[in-house]
Amino acid sequence: QRQSIRSIKLPTLVIAGSRDPSTPPERAREIADAIVGSKLVILEAAHLSNVEQAERFNRELVDFLRG
Repeated sequence: QRQSIRSIKLPTLVIAGSRDPSTPPERAREIADAIVGSKLVILEAAHLSNVEQAERFNRELVDFLRG
């Protein structure tokens, strides 16, 4: 999917955990770099950042959706 994500032209938020062994921050940066205009947020969490850092995750998401 590394090439196909380059075709995304919509606002995109990429959220990753700083300690995620499945999708480490380096991979999240590659994803964000491949999508022009995307926003990258790294949270102090592992793979379930929406659970481990729920308040910050939700704040970042709501801020992004509000534009």
